[in-house]
Amino acid sequence: MKIVFATGIYPPDIGGPAGYVFEIAKRLEYNGWFYEVVTYSDVTQNESAIMRVSRSIPPGLRHLVYFFKLLFACQGAEIIYAHDVMAAGVPAAIAAIILGKKFFIRIGGDVLWEKEVKDQLLSVKEFYQQGIHKKYFTFKLCRWVMKNAHKIIVPSTILLDLYKNYYGIGQDKLIFLRNPFPRVLPQEQSFGMRSILFAGRLQRYKNIETLLKAFSEIVFASKGIELNIIGDGPDRGRLNRIREGLRARERIVFETTLPHEELLKRIADCYLAVAPALTEFSPNFALEALSAGKPILISRENGLDIDFPEELIFSPTDKNELAIKLQDLFDLSIYRDALRWVERLPKLWSWDDVTREHIRIFSKNQ
Repeated sequence: MKIVFATGIYPPDIGGPAGYVFEIAKRLEYNGWFYEVVTYSDVTQNESAIMRVSRSIPPGLRHLVYFFKLLFACQGAEIIYAHDVMAAGVPAAIAAIILGKKFFIRIGGDVLWEKEVKDQLLSVKEFYQQGIHKKYFTFKLCRWVMKNAHKIIVPSTILLDLYKNYYGIGQDKLIFLRNPFPRVLPQEQSFGMRSILFAGRLQRYKNIETLLKAFSEIVFASKGIELNIIGDGPDRGRLNRIREGLRARERIVFETTLPHEELLKRIADCYLAVAPALTEFSPNFALEALSAGKPILISRENGLDIDFPEELIFSPTDKNELAIKLQDLFDLSIYRDALRWVERLPKLWSWDDVTREHIRIFSKNQ
């Protein structure tokens, strides 16, 4: 069969959907499928099976170009598989209706909350419990896309409950499919320059500001540490200005996005990973860190079916708690306990497992 992936990001972009589409597409191809990817991109040239729409095109026209490229890619395809609700999901839903194609969508996060949380430090549960979502047209548009999907795949029980309780999506349409957690051989740990690492899209809900300020409080008590922020996004300029106002600014390094393989090497080389978002649904970055044998300090509301020890979780709006947890993990006895906990984690789910489950879902719903 032929499948068309509609996604907002794709390598060299980093982020969950980019890596996910890349991995699933190449494994489906290995299993005899044909695929094409339609994506927005800062890279202008197309390549085999990848259609890119330049982000330099003004909004509106950019989305129209994306839609027509999607229509062209869908010729001869049986399935359209979108990987976000809005930028890719809306044109994919319309294309599926026009062409009579089966439309599947995987939702790895909540676009309405991510877009509208802005200055409000609210978790996704608080956002919906307070009924804030009801005033936005985006909510109605997202619900329309979901109701036109044949199946909706989510990697987090948080999202499963969210879309049942607030969007009115039936249980028969929702499929819980956890993100892969492959085990890789961890590298020998060096205790020289110790890097704290975050990688992902720089958006307000990612809560990087709290991480910067917490790090600034502990940096001078722990020599030989550095905070590396890898990624890009709409919050980068504001975060750079915050960094410039901190006394620890020389120890905080912002880096642009990296190819996925290079990012995995950086994860393997780091001392500690941090995922500080107000809500983490099922972050690939966290799973990649754990897969590489690295401890990760993560938000309590993280959507992973992993029983984290208290030393590795924190309340994302509590800067002092984050600073204390960071400081504690530079105590080598506590850190080695965290390493041993990571080593004991079972192999939960591999990319091959995820691919087989996709094939089962697609074949069953033809």
